[in-house]
Amino acid sequence: MATLTSNQPNSERLPVHPPARRARYRDNVYFQDGHIVTAILAVLLYMLAAVSLDAAGYADNMSLLVPVTMGAAILGLLISFSRFDGFFALSLSLFTGFAWILFLMSRQVTPTDIQPFVGNGISPPQAKAYFVLLQWVNWVESAMRSQAAEDNFIFVFEISLLIWWLTFLGIWSIFRFGYTWRAIIPAGVVLAINAFFAPNPVIAFLILFSFVALVLLVRTNLAEQQLRWRDHRVRFSPDVTFDFVRSALYLSAIVLALAWIAPSLGSNPQIRQLTRPVRSALDNMGEQLNELYPSVNRQQVGTSSFGSSLTLSGARNVGDRPVFQVESQVGRYWRAVAFDFYDGRAWKNTTKERVKFNADELIPAADWGERETITQTVTLMMPTGNVIFSPPDLRQVDTPLNALVRPLPAPPLPNATGEESALEVTYALSSRKLEAFDSYTVVSNYVSPTERDLRNASEEYPPQILERYLQLPDDFSPQVAQTAQEVVAGKMTVYDKAKAVETFLRGYTYNDAIPTPPRDVDPIEWFLYDIKQGYCDYYATAMAIMLRSLGIPARTASGYAEGTYSEEDGVFYITERDAHTWVEVYFPGVGWVEFEPTAGESVLTRQSGEDALTGSLAGGLETPDNPSIDQGENQSPEANLDAGVDNIPEDAPLLDGEEETVNPWRRWLWIALTTLTFLIGLLALWRVRFADSAPLDFTPDAAPILYERMVRWAERIGVFFGRGQTPYEQADVLSRSLPAGKPYIQEITDEYVYYRFSGRMQTQAKRASDGQHTETFQSRTLDSWKALRAMFMKEWLRQKTHRKNRRKKKDAFTLE
Repeated sequence: MATLTSNQPNSERLPVHPPARRARYRDNVYFQDGHIVTAILAVLLYMLAAVSLDAAGYADNMSLLVPVTMGAAILGLLISFSRFDGFFALSLSLFTGFAWILFLMSRQVTPTDIQPFVGNGISPPQAKAYFVLLQWVNWVESAMRSQAAEDNFIFVFEISLLIWWLTFLGIWSIFRFGYTWRAIIPAGVVLAINAFFAPNPVIAFLILFSFVALVLLVRTNLAEQQLRWRDHRVRFSPDVTFDFVRSALYLSAIVLALAWIAPSLGSNPQIRQLTRPVRSALDNMGEQLNELYPSVNRQQVGTSSFGSSLTLSGARNVGDRPVFQVESQVGRYWRAVAFDFYDGRAWKNTTKERVKFNADELIPAADWGERETITQTVTLMMPTGNVIFSPPDLRQVDTPLNALVRPLPAPPLPNATGEESALEVTYALSSRKLEAFDSYTVVSNYVSPTERDLRNASEEYPPQILERYLQLPDDFSPQVAQTAQEVVAGKMTVYDKAKAVETFLRGYTYNDAIPTPPRDVDPIEWFLYDIKQGYCDYYATAMAIMLRSLGIPARTASGYAEGTYSEEDGVFYITERDAHTWVEVYFPGVGWVEFEPTAGESVLTRQSGEDALTGSLAGGLETPDNPSIDQGENQSPEANLDAGVDNIPEDAPLLDGEEETVNPWRRWLWIALTTLTFLIGLLALWRVRFADSAPLDFTPDAAPILYERMVRWAERIGVFFGRGQTPYEQADVLSRSLPAGKPYIQEITDEYVYYRFSGRMQTQAKRASDGQHTETFQSRTLDSWKALRAMFMKEWLRQKTHRKNRRKKKDAFTLE
């Protein structure tokens, strides 16, 4: 018996199966549904950000942002589904991301770069990592000393770190905490800033990003609603995901289409007032980035303001949009800033003295000889950063100024009483905000010397001119200095030497699509001896430093060339493509005189001084009656004028203030399309959100969905239910607040109770036995909901109106 007793439990023991359970780590994820779709959308979101940064064209080797983003996304997904907490996740991301980026960056290092490390016995893989870290340390030291690092390598490294953290934290926020907005907004800000600064157009990526972001928001919102439905024991069909995503695609397309065809709000004063701090911050950020990363390709367009530095970089991105127009009878250059210091890669305006001038206050300009007073009225077509554009020397402006000034070794004009020496404005900003279509009037003392005047000018330069405008980099190229000596051989005067260098450089090919100079190569040597082509920044820099090497004070200046003159309007039209850099050479007793070494610009000629026009305004200026500008071999003045006028938009306002009369149907077409798209969007939103057939579109079980909507509408009109109340008790509470809807409330509640507690199959069987069809009951329930919804909306509007009237009555006795 003992044996039987001992064996009996084993003989009667049932097989034990492990309890069924869900995936081990799935409970750590916030959204319990649609992981695959959400993951695809989230990864696509950040891949768009990475690809847009690569397509922007800031520097070479930006394509490694794609594997950086993919690595961060994979790590973020794995950590989100794991059991690890936030501290471990962030620590792991920090070290993993740094190691992954270091590995990718080391693959960009050439054998020449690591030769010093390998020579000391360090293995090549380790030497590549050391090289990357050393470059980064050198950049940090240069930044702390407020010096520019002439290397795009570190720019790519730091952008990679940014995109890694952006992607990892975004994926982590979405899957672990459900913070979709916190993941989308930072990435959207990066794309918006990228679109603002990018040398190449990347607006298409921002549009695609917006589309994917909208779909992701709808998908995650649906997943959150599914959690809520489960908590409330509301049955829903699995097909709801497909239908919601499909509706999200429709609505996203409509929203983007509406944003695309809507008229621009940029010229709206209220909108511009609201966005002014953002635009100012972006302008300041652009100047700081140019100082930290001078070798990075920059966006050179008319809308960007001219700053205190100019970097020799890669391709320019300029269009034909109008920037401003000038009402003047003469014009050649519209200067924004003059530079004095060259560090081998960039020009800087090192002027420290800043002076504020009131509107119409006389500036103590130098009393040079051979100067003519001209007046111009400038009308902006787009914001230009408050920069004042005018021919030098600036004498008077009808707007208050905040100007950088430098003393000149010359007496001031007679009307500048109380001033011991003249002041030269090297950079002027308007103290009041200048928006599109704003105007200002400038008076300038424009130089108009003849060739004879310049050849006879003294060569006894003031010490302060020699000290500042003969500066050259410490490692200035001996080859460039030798070339300068060869070019001016046999020339006796400063003017003839300057003209010889100017003529020499105009023999180089103009090309504004050149790449960025290599980081280990002098950009002027690269321009003169390697690629032998470039644009105005390179021509002007080459001429200025060649003249300085010859002991001739010279500098560069940036702004706009003369543009296109319209005889009919008496206006110079200046477009983005007219953005320009030229050379100014100092002549004692005459001042700063412009020279044009750029092959892409027309030749700047002057009167010889031997004819009757000596000293007249014709010398050095382009006038409609006396064009002193050589238009080149293959281009006539008429062709140049026609080409420029074709770029002026038909809706550009003229200075006489006349209203637009050309193609008025365009305005009405935009209004009609915008209104139609808006109405279509509202209709689609109404159908998805409120349409009677909407519940049946994604589930045949209308009762629980209609009951859920009834509860939400009750909350909108201020009726709330207790947690322990039954559906019928909730119906009684709602019926007392909405007596007219009692029968409809009862109908929907009955259907919901049948569905919830009787079981769908039993309810259908019971109704079938009574000779009735399920569709009849659904139709009746929908009719009840239709009537009840109208009552809800009426009551909601009544409450809103009542509250508004009460506020008005209360405000009537409020003292202002």
